[in-house]
Amino acid sequence: MIDRGTKTKYVTPASAAADVPYVSETIDGTSTAIYFEFHTDCHVMARKQIAPDGLIDASSIGYSHGIVVDGTFFMSGQVGWNEEFELAGEDITSQTLKAFENVEILLEDIDRSLNDVTKVTAHVVKLQTNRDAFFEVWNDVFADPPYPCLTLLGPQQLAQDGLLVELEVEVPVED
Repeated sequence: MIDRGTKTKYVTPASAAADVPYVSETIDGTSTAIYFEFHTDCHVMARKQIAPDGLIDASSIGYSHGIVVDGTFFMSGQVGWNEEFELAGEDITSQTLKAFENVEILLEDIDRSLNDVTKVTAHVVKLQTNRDAFFEVWNDVFADPPYPCLTLLGPQQLAQDGLLVELEVEVPVED
């Protein structure tokens, strides 16, 4: 970074060859330069898209259900609809059960299960009204300790009308 506050002089690093790209600037009569080094041995992160059968075709609406990259699993929120975009029901219980089923489908594709989940973020519409029914399903899904961490949020609505719950989970994976 060029220090515009002082007259610091940058020198060419010993490792810089004549053909190393650089940016130079003269400020108040002092020449400065930034040299860029390129490394060919850097780790390239391979991205694996997770798109199992049994879920909607997420790519048809411009996203991925899940991505595994560099030992980390990232997932889009799962809701209570089937692969034909049909809601499992109009109540929180049926939608929460279906959302967890959809999460299970994703996890199976990376050789994991709900037992491996370390954190859940749940978005529950009308949280005060739907909280007890959500926790009835939660207690069935995660019946035994250690329980995953939980962040429970109460948005006014989700991406589409009629959706009452959306789940995201975190689970450790290996390459």
